[in-house]
Amino acid sequence: MHGIDFSKQSINKIRSAITAKNTWEQYEEVVTCHEAIGTAYTVQAGEYGLPYVQTSLRMPFSDDGITVTQIATYVDWSRDIAKIREEHLRAYGDPMGLT
Repeated sequence: MHGIDFSKQSINKIRSAITAKNTWEQYEEVVTCHEAIGTAYTVQAGEYGLPYVQTSLRMPFSDDGITVTQIATYVDWSRDIAKIREEHLRAYGDPMGLT
């Protein structure tokens, strides 16, 4: 498993250490079990950012029907988008006056 996503960067370089560890473990589980897995866990946006739930689905694909050669990932943050927006507006206000 090479740990490179479509951005051509290592998982460890593009995510927080905690998210990188969780993501790596999820990829390992998909490769080992040859099954799709779904997860939901809390992620904090930046050092002082607001926490939100990240829901993901990782699905294995194979060129030969035996070895996992690709993993497709779907990630959804929309479940908490209203909460994130409300907390952001409460903390920082609405500089554009849209609310």
